[in-house]
Amino acid sequence: MDSPPNSGKHHSVLTHSLWSESAYLRARSAVRHVVPDCVWIRLFPLCRFLDALQFALRSFSGHMRTLLSERFWYVILGHPLVFLRNGLVIRNNRTAARSYGIRQLTSQHPWASLDERRAFLDGFDLGEQFGSGNLSIPESEFVAIGASEFPSWQQVLDSNKLPATQVNIANIQS
Repeated sequence: MDSPPNSGKHHSVLTHSLWSESAYLRARSAVRHVVPDCVWIRLFPLCRFLDALQFALRSFSGHMRTLLSERFWYVILGHPLVFLRNGLVIRNNRTAARSYGIRQLTSQHPWASLDERRAFLDGFDLGEQFGSGNLSIPESEFVAIGASEFPSWQQVLDSNKLPATQVNIANIQS
């Protein structure tokens, strides 16, 4: 079985794999080492199906808890208009972008449930915070992705004493 691209040896690709320490996965791993390869080749598709079923059932039970605990099912996109102090009313690009993103999500993944749509909008909000520089990322996250030994943007800017607009990204990445 192939290892995921983010097995700690590749710094160019980072993936987020589904994590599980279930007894079934440990038993499957033990069986893999005992069963001959010719038998394992036939068992592997079944094990893969059971893995997918396990993740799908966990997701299904979470979705059902969410749906049954709420009276109305919706996601908050935002107000379509922005009212300026000078009396002008303009369209809200943020709401339009969130609506467009949800449309794209549901066109690519029609089975996307309310929880997936909310997760998408949570990611949208985090992206906004990151883009505006208002997202505080704990150092433990850099340790988790294997990037703790590299400097941050702020450290590079401070060491070069250059304004942010003069830093060449290509020089930092090389």
